[in-house]
Amino acid sequence: MHKIWKLAFFYITYYKKQTIALFFGIVMSIALIVGIGCMMQSGTRANLQRTKQIYGDWHFRIRDSESRFSDFIKHMNGKGYKVDKYGVLVVKKTVDTPKLLTFCYGDDNYMKMMNRKLIKGHYPEKNGEVALDAHTITNLDLGDTIGEKVVIDGDSYTLCGIVNNEWNPNVADYKIFVSKDMDFEKDTHHLRLLYLKFDERTGVFDQFLAFSRRFNFDYKKGTARNDEVTSFVGGHSRVSVIDIIKAGLLLREGRFTYIWAQLNEFYHLSQNSILIALGIFGAFIVYSIFQVSIMKRLSQYSVMQVLGLENKHIFQVLLSELSMIFIAGYIVGSILGLGIARIIYSSIGKIFVDQTIGVEHSSALIAQHVDSTDSVVAQVKVQAGQFFVSKEVMIGSAIFMAVMIVIISFCLVHKMNHLTLQQMIHQNGNIKSRRRKIYSIHNTNMTSVLTNKFMLGRLRNFVTLVIALSIGGCIFIGTTYVTDNTKRHNELTFKADDGLNSDIQVYENSDELGDGINQKSAEAIQNISGVSNANPVTYTLGEIPLAKGILKWKSYFPETAHLKNFKQEPEITEKYNGQITEEKDGSNRLKVNVYGYDNNMLQTLKDYTLDGTINSAALAKNNGVILKTLMDGQGNYNGIDIKPGDKITVKVPKYGKLPQEVLKFKSSYDNYIEKDFIVAAIVSRPLAKNNYFIGDDGTNNVDIIMTNKQMQENFGIKDYNNISIQLSKNANVQQISGELGHIAEDIKNCTVKDYTKLINQENEFLQQKIFFFYGIAAVIMMISILHIMNSIQYIIASRRREFGIIRAMGITDSGFMKMLLKEGLRYGVYASIVMVALYFIEQKVLYNIMVHVYRYLQVNRAMPVLVVLAMCMANIAICIVTVLLSGKSILNESIIEEIV
Repeated sequence: MHKIWKLAFFYITYYKKQTIALFFGIVMSIALIVGIGCMMQSGTRANLQRTKQIYGDWHFRIRDSESRFSDFIKHMNGKGYKVDKYGVLVVKKTVDTPKLLTFCYGDDNYMKMMNRKLIKGHYPEKNGEVALDAHTITNLDLGDTIGEKVVIDGDSYTLCGIVNNEWNPNVADYKIFVSKDMDFEKDTHHLRLLYLKFDERTGVFDQFLAFSRRFNFDYKKGTARNDEVTSFVGGHSRVSVIDIIKAGLLLREGRFTYIWAQLNEFYHLSQNSILIALGIFGAFIVYSIFQVSIMKRLSQYSVMQVLGLENKHIFQVLLSELSMIFIAGYIVGSILGLGIARIIYSSIGKIFVDQTIGVEHSSALIAQHVDSTDSVVAQVKVQAGQFFVSKEVMIGSAIFMAVMIVIISFCLVHKMNHLTLQQMIHQNGNIKSRRRKIYSIHNTNMTSVLTNKFMLGRLRNFVTLVIALSIGGCIFIGTTYVTDNTKRHNELTFKADDGLNSDIQVYENSDELGDGINQKSAEAIQNISGVSNANPVTYTLGEIPLAKGILKWKSYFPETAHLKNFKQEPEITEKYNGQITEEKDGSNRLKVNVYGYDNNMLQTLKDYTLDGTINSAALAKNNGVILKTLMDGQGNYNGIDIKPGDKITVKVPKYGKLPQEVLKFKSSYDNYIEKDFIVAAIVSRPLAKNNYFIGDDGTNNVDIIMTNKQMQENFGIKDYNNISIQLSKNANVQQISGELGHIAEDIKNCTVKDYTKLINQENEFLQQKIFFFYGIAAVIMMISILHIMNSIQYIIASRRREFGIIRAMGITDSGFMKMLLKEGLRYGVYASIVMVALYFIEQKVLYNIMVHVYRYLQVNRAMPVLVVLAMCMANIAICIVTVLLSGKSILNESIIEEIV
């Protein structure tokens, strides 16, 4: 074995150019895999930390008892599980109406796990003391002075402390924290809940199963799982890949999306597929470069075989050579990749963090007329966290590439095994039988004939070279395609989902239909210096009838799905009688948001059109409306069978102060107005959403959109619910916000929200993401170009004898270079053709992923022609330049040396 390593080391030092090229290819490949992998893992850890901050640092919750709790304390670590933290919440009393109230005691561990901290005062210590958060105080209309008396559910308590608001948006109850010994004389309901956090270094679901076996309880009953947190740490029973694929193939539609989503949930397919793709690309480059080096030594291997060297020894030599280069390349590549990744992550690490975790687009600060730009930014501030060196990525990349070099060595030995000793001695890897044919009789342009023979004489090398060049270009074009569509998607979501369609918004922070911004105030806002546009929006709650069969997605709403664990939010049910009701004849009545827009906003809404046309004049003339439809988890919009041209009936409460019963649409007919409209267009998103009443997250609600004039003529609504403001260039934002605040002071429940800094922050984030994507594409292109130059140089150098004979026959230097120019041009043209063909396939896959997996609002199907043309020109230029440079080195040698 020592001789094998010695021979391998000799080849490494003798063929320096190929060794350097191979070493550089491995370094760049490992740097990419390790760097990107660790940055993605760092982003995942940041996501986990932010998720814990919002949803609590716990995994599972069980119902507990005093006797079992004492046993648990003694056995925190057991067979198959380890409990890192635990917290106890004791529910003393619950009240269902008019609001869901929970009187409870939480121990110190519980409060820490839920990130509930005291802001003022102290935690309840005596009977009759309570601690509340600001959200509960506001919604129960209580005082916030420490020591004052507050009345809750008819009883008087002393407010002894104020805790921070609960971040979890899924919590529907209002918690009233009481002392440990607090008890109630009647309606007492004690429920002891134990919150558990297991060791996250191993799968927490398996630990929970072991925990349930140890304490003898059914893990399916009386338990709850913190899904948002446990999704990061193995909180679900793993489903096999085969079972996921089988289940997906049985679906009538959305098979690919289902399989991708499930694999992504259980096996992190999105991240792993990127790393695997980079690894395969790197292995392909290593194979191509190493193959060139091997072809130069075929004669030497043939001599060794004659002397008794077996295939297994050649395999050992190749594997040893690749291993030595790989070990050095892996060390240098890892250091380089981690170093660059650490620098990149420290500056633009937020692009690896989920920007949507914990972001609330709904309420602003209560009892405050101006929500400052800094407070808005703070609501969505995303921290990238510390850069994390992932052992899984480091070890996984090493194992993957080690397996690849074993496969590469085997493939090369297998390829040599098909060659005769004569072919190996002459260093001719083409096993195709040669046919002699005279071309000069019928052809005057022999350089073209020679070019074809030289290019296609070694077909495998030609195909490998063309594919390598086309893959690099294909990846670059695909990156451009994804980046352009991502940029467009982010712009659309900024305007719709994130509410960033305007620099500043003035809106009613209320769920009272009678509250509004009058025309005089709207004109005052428009006349403020620095305001370029003030787009007013009117709003009301409405209901539309859906005949039997119109609602295709019965399982979309809890009221029509009739599933045990799928319930409507209690507040929606209590205030509005749910979001949808079923009639005896199978029809439905659906609650909708009804908006009135001005011309500017209707023009912006055109970007979200799915079907039909949007024209404000036509809407007014034909009394038409725009329907914002539903979107499912796969980016489909066909849940409601309504299309442009269909008639739709909209029922709304009469404008003004009305009792709550009217909003349930169960009151007398005199309290409503009902009008018929014609649907002019279907859109995917609304603008300037109203997050009160039934809410509007942009996907799960149906909206009816018309002009402000139609809202006034049909329903008598003339006051505005929202005014979206665009500022002039170089406007004084702080001064304008102050003036808007003064106007808002005279309007009940009116709030001003400044988005200017947030818009700049989001634009900066998008630019960083685009820069990173293009940077990765450029590195991949560099690796690909390295392989192309190395391969072409070898192909030209391997024909030194043929070229020497041609030169001896009298071809001029200019004629020789002209022949090579044609060869380089053809390489570039063929590679461009293959690149375009591969891109058509790539684009179709990317389109489906963006639309049905990541649910992009708008994806362009057209090919980016300018980018494709630029890459074609780059392909041709690279091939021509490399061929000419290699040919020039041939001309510098003597003809005799080339022939001999």
